[in-house]
Amino acid sequence: MSSNTKIDYGFYNFSVGESPDKVSAIALCRSDISPNECRSCINESSYNLLQACPYQKEAIIWPDKCSLRYSSRSIFGIMDTTPILAFYSTENFSDMKEFNKVLYPLLDSLRNRASSRNSTSKFALQSVPAPNYFQTIYALLKCTPDLSKTDCNDCLLEVQYFVPQCCHGKQGGKFVLPSFDLRFELYPFYDASAELPPVLPPTTQGTWH
Repeated sequence: MSSNTKIDYGFYNFSVGESPDKVSAIALCRSDISPNECRSCINESSYNLLQACPYQKEAIIWPDKCSLRYSSRSIFGIMDTTPILAFYSTENFSDMKEFNKVLYPLLDSLRNRASSRNSTSKFALQSVPAPNYFQTIYALLKCTPDLSKTDCNDCLLEVQYFVPQCCHGKQGGKFVLPSFDLRFELYPFYDASAELPPVLPPTTQGTWH
């Protein structure tokens, strides 16, 4: 799959065979890694997936920098919300109410950015100062780019609803699904150079007297 070096935006999909023996596969890398890192992650994931699931008709693997899945059914352009895996930090933020006032708007902003992007990448990441200003919240959201804007937005929103149930006040949380990822931490887990530059407040012109 990753041998196609013409694809450098980190999303691969293909199908082989004819029904009922047709197999479809999708691989997606984080947009903050290089094409070489992406191909390496997919190649390693392919090997590990076939070793772990040699006889399964459908399987998925989620290493840190990419995801890979295959199925005997059609999966391209289809929103899949199961299975879902959730992970969270065992550490709590000291002021949960203030932490959530920063976290939830950040997730909303990233969801809107990710879902509005084009068919090669539905991915967004950003960091913002945590309420105590001595820490930073890092967050990343992504969909497989074969999904529509509506499907991407709706599913990421559904995942966001799980955050208070799973990770209320926690210093970090991660959700992985076949079509979506959401993660936030109090430490950098992605390449910060991929962030958008901060939006500066408008300047006002003064008059010297």
